[in-house]
Amino acid sequence: MAGSRGKLSGGHKGGRGGRLAAPSAGIALLVVALIALLLSFPGCRSSEVPVLDPLAEDYFPKIREIVYPTFGFPQIVPAGEVFTLELDLTPGRAEGQPDEIKDLRVSIASSGSPHPFRTDLAVVDVGKGESLHWPPGAGREEEEVFLVKLEVPGNVPPDLYDLQVEAVSGGGRVSDRQLHSLSVTAGDKSEYTFVHLTDLHVYDLRVPQGNMEGRELGEARYLREAIRQVNLLRPDFVVITGDLIHGQMYLPDDWPPDARRRGVSQYDYEYMWAYRELANLDVPCFLLPGNHDGYNDGQRDGFDWWTKTYGPLYYFLDVGESRLFMLNSFDWDPQDRSLSKGPYYGMVPILEPRRWKGQFRSGGDRYDDLLVPSIEGLGGQLAWFRDRLRETPQGRLKLAFCHHDPFQEGCWSSEDYGGYRIGGGGEGRRSFLELCSLFEVRAVFSGHTHEDHLGSIPWKSGRGSTLYVNTTCTEPVDGSPDDYPGYRWVRVAGSDIGDFVYSPPHRSYPFHAQGPGVGPVDGGERRVALELEPDIAGDRWEAGAEIRGRAVNRLGRGFPALFVEFFVPAGSGVEVMVGDEAAEISRWPTSDPGVERVEARFPLGPGEDREVLVEVSR
Repeated sequence: MAGSRGKLSGGHKGGRGGRLAAPSAGIALLVVALIALLLSFPGCRSSEVPVLDPLAEDYFPKIREIVYPTFGFPQIVPAGEVFTLELDLTPGRAEGQPDEIKDLRVSIASSGSPHPFRTDLAVVDVGKGESLHWPPGAGREEEEVFLVKLEVPGNVPPDLYDLQVEAVSGGGRVSDRQLHSLSVTAGDKSEYTFVHLTDLHVYDLRVPQGNMEGRELGEARYLREAIRQVNLLRPDFVVITGDLIHGQMYLPDDWPPDARRRGVSQYDYEYMWAYRELANLDVPCFLLPGNHDGYNDGQRDGFDWWTKTYGPLYYFLDVGESRLFMLNSFDWDPQDRSLSKGPYYGMVPILEPRRWKGQFRSGGDRYDDLLVPSIEGLGGQLAWFRDRLRETPQGRLKLAFCHHDPFQEGCWSSEDYGGYRIGGGGEGRRSFLELCSLFEVRAVFSGHTHEDHLGSIPWKSGRGSTLYVNTTCTEPVDGSPDDYPGYRWVRVAGSDIGDFVYSPPHRSYPFHAQGPGVGPVDGGERRVALELEPDIAGDRWEAGAEIRGRAVNRLGRGFPALFVEFFVPAGSGVEVMVGDEAAEISRWPTSDPGVERVEARFPLGPGEDREVLVEVSR
């Protein structure tokens, strides 16, 4: 994980203190001459390819030549298997895609690691065709791409990787990098876990009744605490169903409110902020937009920010025996998503859109229609959803994700604020419910309302039902027993989902030690519900180190496995004790000589506070 971490007592890191004497001028000249000589040999020249840092604030768009996989739409693939990379080489070329790619090299490196594993991927085949991952209308004008089949070597350790592409095209050199875009696994994922997050809302300006603690300038402490807990759980992936940002305080002509803020608009500032925070996740993350992500601030359409930063507005993916659909439920025309200063702006300085509730265009129905139109007449995203459901193999588990809960009419209905804001009244809700019932979608996960909710609609076949699972927000709320920030932790085995409820009948897992079954908050302060303190993830420990800390679970439910990862000298002995029990250890090579990555896995029961002892021997 990026960023500084506290150190457990008794540990130490490599390196020497003190100052070194400056070399003489003669030695300095000799060093310069040797470097020049080395660079003159073939293969030793410095590369002309610039160092790419997508985390830099001025690195935009984030999606350039590599259009799949991306930060927000990664690829999960077992080691030794093949996947398809998509490249768009049209930027700056009026004549479209070039005829060919030369000197193509694709490499990977462990994401955010101080000791990454690096390797090249074998190019199996290169061709041109329509994108396999960006549906029409999902945010890309150029449909033709280069389709590059790549093989992941069988010796690649399971981990999350950045992809790097270098090539010669159209007489010029191309280089691009996508962070967190490739997750390599040890085998197929017929059984897996995922965490559902929603409504992160990174922003730092106080909104009346907005419960804004933890939002210092350029920092979202609450989000970092949440990500640390997710990294301890180490699910196979995370799904975030929108509202990464807020974006409703300033129009471009009022931006910035002070000299400390950067970017061309609040949207620019918050999109880059959310991207940097999510880069702290140690697992792949699938993203889809919410209403706050899709507003139009007058500088750029929010969906343009999205598709240039994260990926398509809607898409699907296969994981093991499951097909997952990521949908855009804020499917309104740009003018309906535009922000303006409403008549109450002087009292409550929040910019207003005409619409903020759900819609799937071309559904042919209003949210409150009792009769559902024929599914054969659907258009746009719903027609795409219908066709992908039809072609899904029989018996495969189908899960859908969107920002607005289609089960709750209030996520779609109109509201009257003196005739000024109507908010909803969109179409497609009834048609969406019909498709899920007809094609046996097992569950739909959503957010938007900042509270937990669970509904169910029987399938047309009578063989089961669709669960509509709404999840509370990630952003801070008042911490009452009925209203707290949290997440869904979902287990999938074969053709059905397992438990996803912290406490019956529908509660999410709390991020803090409060809420049902966890008692009052000490001294009125929030305590994180799950932590390893201090956090040693990513540290390197030398032989002879003895590191002590504590793993704490302040919830009323236990976890079958928590994960912590660190680095040791290759070949050294490693033991991790959690209380009186030895943790399960996995060791993986890195590309740094003499350094191995260690992953420790251990259970933690409800309310447990256990000592963690890491010993590294020679």
